[in-house]
Amino acid sequence: MMVKRYVVRDMPEALLRIRSDLGKDAVILSSKRIHVRKWLIWRSKRIEVMAAVAGDLPVKIPAYHPSAYGQVAAKPENVSEKAEEQKRILRGETSNMSSTMSMQSIGDVQIHSANSTIGITSAQEDTRQVLLPILDEMKKLTYRLQQLSSQNTVFVGGMNQEHFQLQQLLVQQGISVDTVREWMQESGVLSMPKVGDYQLLLQSFRNWFIQQFQTFAVPSPIQSTSRIVAFVGPTGVGKTTTIAKLAALHVLSGERKVGLITCDTYRIAAIEQLRTYAQILGIPLEVAESDAVSLNKAVDSLSHCDLLLMDTAGRNYFNQRSTQDVQTLLSIAPIDEIVLVLSLTSKAEDLNRLLEAFSTIPFHKFLFTKLDETSSYGVAAELIWKAKKPLSYITTGQNVPDDISPSTKDFVLKSVFGEGHP
Repeated sequence: MMVKRYVVRDMPEALLRIRSDLGKDAVILSSKRIHVRKWLIWRSKRIEVMAAVAGDLPVKIPAYHPSAYGQVAAKPENVSEKAEEQKRILRGETSNMSSTMSMQSIGDVQIHSANSTIGITSAQEDTRQVLLPILDEMKKLTYRLQQLSSQNTVFVGGMNQEHFQLQQLLVQQGISVDTVREWMQESGVLSMPKVGDYQLLLQSFRNWFIQQFQTFAVPSPIQSTSRIVAFVGPTGVGKTTTIAKLAALHVLSGERKVGLITCDTYRIAAIEQLRTYAQILGIPLEVAESDAVSLNKAVDSLSHCDLLLMDTAGRNYFNQRSTQDVQTLLSIAPIDEIVLVLSLTSKAEDLNRLLEAFSTIPFHKFLFTKLDETSSYGVAAELIWKAKKPLSYITTGQNVPDDISPSTKDFVLKSVFGEGHP
């Protein structure tokens, strides 16, 4: 017979350790409260449990029957007595048991209870491991259904299957649901009878779109008559690199003498970055503060240049003060064109908010950057539609001057209808 002593905080801990060490046939011989000395003076209360296991002990652990739980026992008085004995053991009110058989019986109940608990816990853990991937997938499906529901219920009662399909195409390109609703209503596709032919509906919408965008979809690069062109936009959209690309293109063409002006005295190393490009291209650079005297002096210093590209500071244009500062700066010099530079990697919601913030600045055209860092840019067409301003250039990387090109009608169509647009 193997006998082991356990010092534990409570009986459940003892039961788990006994089962782990001695197996399911173990019996509890005794249990009592003891005090354990720690740090010389402090004494902690613990329970000392003596347990044993041997092949010659007549121990019989009843089988576990889930159906028996929750039912009234056949002999309630016996169950009550055993329950009272268990409570006394857990409270530490008993000492060494005088009757081995009675201890065995209590031990049977205790070990059986531990076995059942461990069995249930193990089964629950197995079930949890099986259900977790299913629950995760259900969450994803629920989220997707909510998205589809929010999109598909926009035109309740006025859409058929083909309308839904067209709506999904536009939304997947990054166009907001509100703008999709406006386009579908104004194009008249919602009033079309159910034709059962999605391609016919798509072609009708495409014809309307081309007609509406025929003015703004036409590329609008820097005009040959423009001398001072200012570039505005939030931080991090690539204004400085874009200016360097445009300057390089004009220098390589040899048709116009180019000069650079930077008013970006806020960002660290912004001036040095543009100065490096100017030195490489062999063109002059002037630094101007955000005041009339400094800016006019810079313009006069570059009077021998045919084209002046002006870099402004990237600011938080959700702040009204920043917008007012730029508006004041742009009113000082005789600027011919103001180009709003935006990155298509920004969220559509933020881009629409920026457009509202720039509503007080009379910019003339858009320039979109970082097309190589996103796969959907329908918001470009949405911004053009809302502002009724043309698009000048698009950029697709950091290489100077290669990764820039004038906008095309095909780009606008692609932004709305995707790669394989009709």
